[in-house]
This record gives sequence, structure tokens and C-alpha cells, in this order.
Amino acid sequence: RNNVGQKLLKIPMFMGILYLVLIGPVVLSLAKVLNNGDKAPVFALDSVQGPKVDLAQHIGSEVIVVGLFHICEPCMEQAMEMETLLQSVKGKKVWVVGINTSGDSKSAVMEYLNTFPRKVSFSYLVDPARTVEGLFSIKATPIVYIIDRQGTIRFKGSSVPAQILEKEVLKLLS
Repeated sequence: RNNVGQKLLKIPMFMGILYLVLIGPVVLSLAKVLNNGDKAPVFALDSVQGPKVDLAQHIGSEVIVVGLFHICEPCMEQAMEMETLLQSVKGKKVWVVGINTSGDSKSAVMEYLNTFPRKVSFSYLVDPARTVEGLFSIKATPIVYIIDRQGTIRFKGSSVPAQILEKEVLKLLS
């Protein structure tokens, strides 16, 4: 009798594994990858500089540039390009935000930011639950999204030089 109970318990476990192997990859591949023309998902996350930042508060009044990063050398370089962009569009309605999407702690992100060649002036957010990574279907970083005043993604790119970002932002401001 005990042997029958053990066999019965193995059936649901086998079915679960079978589901993950056969169906799981199909479900994951159906996740929406965001592209130009899609509505940007909204989120609110804590900033390493202090207060919580809510993307929805900026939609409608500013062009938004969102950089999604892990702790990596190319991500640091992209953050520096975004800093250069901010300087070139100073005084215009542009909001830049960087987000650590790898689930790192605030202290780990602060330590990483302290290794940058210069301090970032834009809000840098932490996402310990990796919510934004899922919302934006992030497959690799760094990645940059430029979002217009209506909340629509107008540009998406990886490792984008400041000059290209500036050109794309100025198109939306004109």
C-alpha cells in the first residue's frame, strides 16, 4: 500500500516536469517583446538617490529615455552616453532614468555606481524583484528606450552613442 502511494505521488511530479519541458518554452517565447510603436509599461521603483520614482508621473510632459542595465562594463559605458545626452539637451523637457534590472541590492548598485568615471545626474533605480525586466521582456543589456509624451516607444537600441540618442530625442521635441 505504501508503495502505491509513492507511485501516485510521482505522477503529478512527472506531469509537472513534462509541462515545464514541453510547454514552458512555448509560454516564455510568447512574452511580448516591446518595439517601436508599442505602449511603454509603467512602473514605480526606488531610486538609489532616495525617493520612489514613478514613470507615469513623467508621461505627457516629457520625452523619457529609459536605460536598462545590469552591472557590466557596456552598461557603465551606456550610462555615460546617457549622461552626455542629458548635457546636450539641458533645459529641454527630457527625463532620463537608469534602472538596474538584475535584482541587485541598493548597496551593490551604489558600489557599482561609485566605479563610474563620473557621477550620473539622472535617477538610477533598483529593481530587486526584476519587475521591469519582465515588463520590457529584457533579453540583454544595456538597452535604451525613448518614450514620447503619449507613452509610446519611439526608439529602442542597445549600446547607443549619445549623438544618436540626441538625434532621436530632438525629433520628438520638434
